Amino acid sequence: GELLANLMAVTGCDHEAAVALLAATGNDLEGAVGLHFATADQPGPSSAARANVPASAATYDEDAVRAPLPAKIDRLYAVQQPSQADISYSRQQQATRNGRAQPLVQPFGGDAKSQSQADQGALSQMFKCPLTSQGSWQAAIQAARSDCKWLLLNVQSATQFASHRLNRDTWSHETLQETVKGMFVFHQAQDGSHEAEQLAASYKLSTLPAILVLDPLTGAKLYEKSGWVDPEVLLEDLLPFFDHGPSDPGAVGLSQKMAKRKAHTATTPSALPPALSEEDQMAMAIAMSMEGGDGPGAAAGSGAAGAGGGAADDHEDHAYEQMIHKAMLAQSQEQEAGPAPPAAPEGPSLVQVRAEAAARLPPAPEQGTAGTCRVALRQPNGDRTQRMFLLSDTMQAIHDLVVSINPEAAGGRAFTISQNRPGAEPLTNMAQTLQEAGVAGEMLMVRMV
Repeated sequence: GELLANLMAVTGCDHEAAVALLAATGNDLEGAVGLHFATADQPGPSSAARANVPASAATYDEDAVRAPLPAKIDRLYAVQQPSQADISYSRQQQATRNGRAQPLVQPFGGDAKSQSQADQGALSQMFKCPLTSQGSWQAAIQAARSDCKWLLLNVQSATQFASHRLNRDTWSHETLQETVKGMFVFHQAQDGSHEAEQLAASYKLSTLPAILVLDPLTGAKLYEKSGWVDPEVLLEDLLPFFDHGPSDPGAVGLSQKMAKRKAHTATTPSALPPALSEEDQMAMAIAMSMEGGDGPGAAAGSGAAGAGGGAADDHEDHAYEQMIHKAMLAQSQEQEAGPAPPAAPEGPSLVQVRAEAAARLPPAPEQGTAGTCRVALRQPNGDRTQRMFLLSDTMQAIHDLVVSINPEAAGGRAFTISQNRPGAEPLTNMAQTLQEAGVAGEMLMVRMV
């Protein structure tokens, strides 16, 4: 019917050929058209005859040439376009072959045309420095002078992965971030800029990345560290800057203090011998006097000593008699003094005091609970402790936390708690809430009196 008429109109074949083509393709008009044009230019029987010949009935002529296979019409898969990552990788390989060094990670804010926006955005977020610089270098100096803070400078290189690791691992450390924001003015310069070249030349930076602490008043370099630095190690290195600001009188000898600290960390001091008691000293003196013979008069047996040897023996005898007299006098004084008075009854042990202080602590709220805050403590030995509190908790809870973790405080030694900034007054009002004291989210310094 209609399929037959359409096939005859499209291909121009006769009625018999059209019926054969439709029968061979299962009444598929598109397949029949394709089959007709696929077999139209081939020599041999007509398309209709080929359509009527089954595949199993293929015969060979006298030259042993088989009959052509039935034509097939199929659809190829669409060619898959290369992804942006494949294109970027190919360009990177091509650039490497051409001898052009490429940075491991594209500099932040640089030209990202060679990469997709999604890939570049993900890398930028992963390796982006979470600390904010104060605009230009001169603006950072002015901010440090006005706020009476130290200058913390970080000069980076986009071709060194240690620079990106500083951003990802070191500057993102929560405690270090709070310390830097409270005690320093942070500034970061990228290698290749005019500002970074001037800073590297001024402070003789041979290896990047580099971290420096500078005096904003004089520009003097007080601390320098190259390469990647662990955040805990960097916090330990910055401890001397916590006690004084650039304009404090105590900051004058800070450079010498940092030099001594570096020398002490470089070499481990040898252990001193334990102090000797009086009895041990007396025994050592007697042993030294007896050294060289069996008794005080042993040296007198030398026939070659003469008169000089006899005088030396008399001197040794006199010294030996004096030491024996002192030892006997000390023993008699101890006997006259009588037995020592009984020791005073011991108070509660350190373990008990620390356990009681920990029991007085309010329960730690869960993360994300409304009205909570995090408080960090830095001990005199550099250890740090963080804990969650309610804003309605009092400073007494912070005091109990210190007693529960500090053996010296548990032993009765007085201590103060203050905020982590130069000149901060001790927090003495234990009835004040954490919100009223302004310590929510802060790092507090514990100092032994």
